[in-house]
Amino acid sequence: MRCSKKKLVLSLCCFVFSIASAQQTTTIPKERFNADSLKKEFAKQKRATAKKMAKVQLRSMIINAGDGTFGYYIFADGQMLIEQKTIPGLSGNKGFISKEEAARTAAFVIKKLRSGEMPPTVNEKDLKKLKITATYNKD
Repeated sequence: MRCSKKKLVLSLCCFVFSIASAQQTTTIPKERFNADSLKKEFAKQKRATAKKMAKVQLRSMIINAGDGTFGYYIFADGQMLIEQKTIPGLSGNKGFISKEEAARTAAFVIKKLRSGEMPPTVNEKDLKKLKITATYNKD
């Protein structure tokens, strides 16, 4: 049993690093280096990542982030991929004001992972669409 867990962890690490290295090491010949070729290459990489992520079981778990706030973990095939104790896309170090807001954001991040976005980014516009409370009462 231990051997299979080690293999799973090793496989997942290799998978994540291969995605990252593939995105960083792709080269386009100078004669094809323009905005359209870059868009096409990024779209191709995103499709390849999405195809790989379709085979991975992604789950989230809501956690206490301290001071009465919440965060989340994202697991890929049972191994932690993301630990988010603060609201992504915002400055500061406050967590989500409710479990529901953390869960909505975690589901959004999983959706981005499934679509091939690596790393899955969240910005203020996304937070507004998700109806995430971004202000806190000062103590």
